[in-house]
Amino acid sequence: YITSYKNGNIDQGMNFINATPQYKKVREGKFIYQLGFNFNYENDDYPDHKNVHLYPVLKGSYVINQTTGMNLLAGVEGGMERKSFHETVDENPYLNDSLVLINENTKIKMYLGVEGKLGKYVTYNLTTGYRNIKNLSLYMNDSLDVSKFNLAYDNGNTGLFRTKAEVYYSRIKKMQFGLIAQYDKYKMDNFDRAYHRPSFTGKLISKYKIKDNFHLTADVYYISGLFAFDYVNSQEVKLSNIADLNLGAEYFLNDKFSVFGNFNNLLNKSYEQYRNYNVKKFNFILGFTYAF
Repeated sequence: YITSYKNGNIDQGMNFINATPQYKKVREGKFIYQLGFNFNYENDDYPDHKNVHLYPVLKGSYVINQTTGMNLLAGVEGGMERKSFHETVDENPYLNDSLVLINENTKIKMYLGVEGKLGKYVTYNLTTGYRNIKNLSLYMNDSLDVSKFNLAYDNGNTGLFRTKAEVYYSRIKKMQFGLIAQYDKYKMDNFDRAYHRPSFTGKLISKYKIKDNFHLTADVYYISGLFAFDYVNSQEVKLSNIADLNLGAEYFLNDKFSVFGNFNNLLNKSYEQYRNYNVKKFNFILGFTYAF
């Protein structure tokens, strides 16, 4: 990536090169391992980041039971995550104009997991692991204008313990369900909390094809463990837990034209994912799509 970021008083060049050469080997049909390294080069004008980073890549899987497809997973790797202005603003549209972007450096990532099938229709994946991160980004309300957010970075060694479980059910092509749960525990170096980063995220997703040209979707979200920092009172604030239900429908009149409706926040609750900004209660969008 060769990019230049200009916003407000910030004129920042952010050049980024990534390469991941790897060697993959399968032994006796049961054991698969990958060896290699992750090469990252960043050349930033601000704050004068011109560095070469090398990270090990060692990943493996072992077939425990071929009938159920149960595999044991393990890995050690690292890498640099490029910080993008557009992706950051898409995630939080209430940011200040003058943003300083710093790439996130995962020095090491270690994980252990298991995946497989339960019967014919259910697949699962369970992983747990640890990451050591430098320059983890946080959203902090501006001390002078609390309606805006700044990006703050923990430039020390942030520890992240993550456990994630995924279960999917698909009996027929017309019906699909998925349950995803993720628990994160942060050990910050320069902050008391990982502000505006949840400790638990749960999601239930479903899709049903009534007919080949008529699709329904339903999503349920639950988020907890969100904290913000109140500069006025110099204290942290716990945000309320979030529960949300959304439904969608799309009808295809032909291969090119369809009409759709998205019905959001059916629980009609007002909550803050970002402090001082309540999401809209029940709302809907109706529209159409046309493919050329």
